[in-house]
Amino acid sequence: MKIYDAPLTFSNTHWNNVIDTEPTSEPIANSVMKNFLKVDTSADDDLIASMITTARQLVELRTRTQLLTATYKMNLDRFPIQTNWITLPISPLASVTHIKYYDSDNTLQTWDASNYIVDSQSKPPRIRLSQSSTFPSTYTRPNAVEIKYVAGYTSTSAVGYPTALNAAIYLIVGHLYENRQEVVSKIQYELPQGAQTIIDNFKILTV
Repeated sequence: MKIYDAPLTFSNTHWNNVIDTEPTSEPIANSVMKNFLKVDTSADDDLIASMITTARQLVELRTRTQLLTATYKMNLDRFPIQTNWITLPISPLASVTHIKYYDSDNTLQTWDASNYIVDSQSKPPRIRLSQSSTFPSTYTRPNAVEIKYVAGYTSTSAVGYPTALNAAIYLIVGHLYENRQEVVSKIQYELPQGAQTIIDNFKILTV
């Protein structure tokens, strides 16, 4: 499970972002990865599959880019008080499912979508107040606001899909597969230089 958490401030409030539904497939199939690794047996199929998932999650975590469609929940202790927008930490944004909050009576409410505009073009994406709208007051409690949203590309052939990040996944899996002995040294925890360079070029600066 990927968790993004900010103990400092995000629009003047604590926030966290947790994946709610993982993607249903990986950007690189096991069979394709096995060809890359020059593996012609099935003995390590489960291991390779887990390494693909690990590499993909690492790439997503470091770039804040969701490769294939997943659902996230972002929680805030309250709505922003000095800005008229909320920045979502994961790109690309596909849709906002709902915004829920505990009102001043500590009753869970669903905020009507007419109150905000979803900016999925920006990276990172934003939710901005509609004209003449204001953020509602919330009860004083942790995670008083929940934003559920969908991020990621529908497939690796979708327009805009960052294919270079697949190259980073290949390099990371190759590194993990070649260094899977019981005793691992510090270098096994480091990303291959090529993968790190690709990741650095795709990092989205956000909160």
